[in-house]
Amino acid sequence: MSSYASFYINGQELLHWRNELSPMATSLFTKNDIIRGQGKDGVRLIKQYGLSRYDNDYTEDDVDWEIALAVIDVATLKQRLSIYGYNAQLFNDSLDAHIGWLAELSSGSSDEMKSYYENDIKQINDLRGGKIPLRDLSYRFFEKNDFYNEAVAIWGVLHHEDVKDSDMTVLDISDLVEGGWLNDELENTDSDFLIPQDELIPEIPIILTEGITDIGTLKKALHVIYPKLESNVRFLDTSFRPETNAAAIVKMIKSFAAAGINNRILAILDNDAAASEAMTNLPRNLPNNIKVIQYPELDLMKSYPTIGPQGEINMNINGLAGSIEMYMGKDILTGNDGNLELVQWGGYMNRVKKYQGSLINKGAVGSRFKGKDAADVNKWQDLRYLWDYIIENLSTL
Repeated sequence: MSSYASFYINGQELLHWRNELSPMATSLFTKNDIIRGQGKDGVRLIKQYGLSRYDNDYTEDDVDWEIALAVIDVATLKQRLSIYGYNAQLFNDSLDAHIGWLAELSSGSSDEMKSYYENDIKQINDLRGGKIPLRDLSYRFFEKNDFYNEAVAIWGVLHHEDVKDSDMTVLDISDLVEGGWLNDELENTDSDFLIPQDELIPEIPIILTEGITDIGTLKKALHVIYPKLESNVRFLDTSFRPETNAAAIVKMIKSFAAAGINNRILAILDNDAAASEAMTNLPRNLPNNIKVIQYPELDLMKSYPTIGPQGEINMNINGLAGSIEMYMGKDILTGNDGNLELVQWGGYMNRVKKYQGSLINKGAVGSRFKGKDAADVNKWQDLRYLWDYIIENLSTL
């Protein structure tokens, strides 16, 4: 007997699968998203998430039938799609390609079929323009229009004007679990995803940084700010390399490009002069799956205390001395004397005509960061901004 899984937004069924889950579904939900309930708890979950397919088929007496749901909010699902490279341009390009396919079918068809295809084209254009009511955006809409790109369909519905970031998305895997289709996979502890074989998980990006301090800081920040995204990115360990500066990372990127590596790779360099100079050695046209960026500008750095031959002076150090420590928060950058730790000016980067600056007391800053209060979200705003910037760049990779 067949078993089914369904994907819902606010209780509306958008997609479904028979006897399996698609690779895209397995990449968007993890085992940590799963909640379970039997009997009264199962009924509560069905009502809470508006799973009308059960109607009166499930009662409080069904203690042997477990309801198993993977549940996340819309905002998190949007972020996961962005990390996998889905964005507005890809959405529109996919719709354009589908319209082109429909137009090609229409050109050699009878008048009756032309009318059919023209209506499908209108429906797809209405989807693009947000003219399809949310209640009509079900799996039936996409099946009727022969549109089977699951991720693009999900992206489009998530960005519908009537869908809020606080709304909930649900992957109902109860039937698959009951039918024994997922038992081994869910018990496997080698992967966070619903199906452990990594080759089925599409396009998990690799993040490359200048050093292990950057990796440690970004991982800790992700755990505090967006813990539901921890499984969706990977960091390349560069601790084995004798050099872990911007120039070394640029060399590594050039090697990856020359070797034709297919992984999606985002290299993130410091927001300083040394990184800017190193980036001048990058090829003009990197492969589409490789991108090199610098940490973003930060308001705190627009007027920051520095020391050099002319003494102490506040300067805009964006693009000059923006190491990862500068994003740890003003509370961490403030020393025991109540003042911000100084940036000291060093060598001159001739190619970019800038001086390189670096934080004098990095060790003390790093020590304070280890004890940073995870509960005070206001003190993590700069790192949240940094992660939002990273996710935005991943969406175009």
